[in-house]
Amino acid sequence: MKLHEKVALGVCLLVGLGSMATYSLLQYEEYKNNKKEELELGYFTKNEWEWHDKYNRIQIAKERPSKYLRKVSIDKEYIVYAKKNEDYTLSTVVVFPTTCSPNTTIETRQRFSDNSAKKLKCNSTGDALLHSVRWEEGSVSTWSDNLGGFSFHANFALWDFSELDKQITLQKQVEGKSYD
Repeated sequence: MKLHEKVALGVCLLVGLGSMATYSLLQYEEYKNNKKEELELGYFTKNEWEWHDKYNRIQIAKERPSKYLRKVSIDKEYIVYAKKNEDYTLSTVVVFPTTCSPNTTIETRQRFSDNSAKKLKCNSTGDALLHSVRWEEGSVSTWSDNLGGFSFHANFALWDFSELDKQITLQKQVEGKSYD
């Protein structure tokens, strides 16, 4: 075999090995992303969730009709849930997975506009603190707070509530009546 043939063969082998390494690296990155998404979709829940808006990381309950959307922050250890009420107003809950005394309430130093204390409530199993708010129509675009070290942020301007609005509208159907 001549020198230029050996060089060409060597280059082909290097390119082939490089391609295999690149392919393996891409496969590994895809595997890591899939595992991260599985962890996010299954984080601190017994229910099944799927992507409602994958780009903005908003989830919707798989069970239909779904009344809830949620966004998980694994690194900051909280989950924000949003529910549309029958009058299309918004109810929100932030959940902080942590050990606490079941069925107890903590009054924080933070206050609502009416000067009442913002509270963290421990759930019945003692594995999470919850804080909830019901909003008047159109009164919230972002929701954030620091409740004695339990901080969170949700930008509802990025959440698409149209699916929940549709579910409310469909629940209001009167059987046998048509409005054509």
